[in-house]
Amino acid sequence: GFDAPVGSVCVQSGGIFQKTAAGNTAWGKTPAPGTLDGQVSVGSASYTAAGSVAILVNTTSNAVSITLPSGSAKINKVYHIKWVAGVHKNKVTVNPAVGETIDGELNLVLSEIYDNRTVLGHATGWFLI
Repeated sequence: GFDAPVGSVCVQSGGIFQKTAAGNTAWGKTPAPGTLDGQVSVGSASYTAAGSVAILVNTTSNAVSITLPSGSAKINKVYHIKWVAGVHKNKVTVNPAVGETIDGELNLVLSEIYDNRTVLGHATGWFLI
């Protein structure tokens, strides 16, 4: 095993694991899909990110706009956004809260099906990581 800060996430073939305590073996499997801090599937035209970590987007019926909460209120919060299915002409747009940016940009556009991005909240908005 390897040591990492508590709260770190590791993706392996057996699932997604989060560091639960100090030590090399203190890794626990993350919550099941559909639970708090689990995953949510989005197909509606707009969605405001809340407790879920993974946001899986389907653009079959329409383009989808995702609004992130204030990064300054969610420092170190991580969202994984993935376009999992849909129609290519219907894009996925991720918008930060008013007055904030994502890596200095006003929004983020996923341009291809299966594109994905991970954002991390910080004092003035969101970083891509």
